[in-house]
Amino acid sequence: MTSEHTVANIKSWEDLCEFIDHLPESSWKDWKSLAWRFVHYGTDRKFNRYFRAGQSMSTLVFSTLDHHGLQYEARVLVTLRPPDELKLVYLPAVPAIKGDQSLEYDLALEEALPTFQRFLNHLWEMTMSDPLPSDLRSPQQTFKAPVITSADAEVG
Repeated sequence: MTSEHTVANIKSWEDLCEFIDHLPESSWKDWKSLAWRFVHYGTDRKFNRYFRAGQSMSTLVFSTLDHHGLQYEARVLVTLRPPDELKLVYLPAVPAIKGDQSLEYDLALEEALPTFQRFLNHLWEMTMSDPLPSDLRSPQQTFKAPVITSADAEVG
């Protein structure tokens, strides 16, 4: 990843913060509060150095692209549901790399944060030729986020 790519990624997160900041407090107060907590989590962990951020009206979008405008590329989507729930979606590229599949979870913020990191790590591994940067690796601890099992697949 080039330094220009890193600068563009950081700028995209700054633009996202500006977008959040300019939403009217009267109708978006709870959404903004949740968005700020989520964005600060990402910037504190330096995700802004490696992933581009964007948004639709109420969904945050993260990718490894070096430009604006996703078409069929892999991405992570985060829909904020105040006061403290998030819908996390990992979407593979179209066509998907063999074995890559979409994943989707509705989780409380505290459970969603490690899952978000896991999705970003997977996005990196699916889209970048460089190895996962060491500062993106999760601390050596038990991972408490849900994992799809074969029983889940049979139910769905």
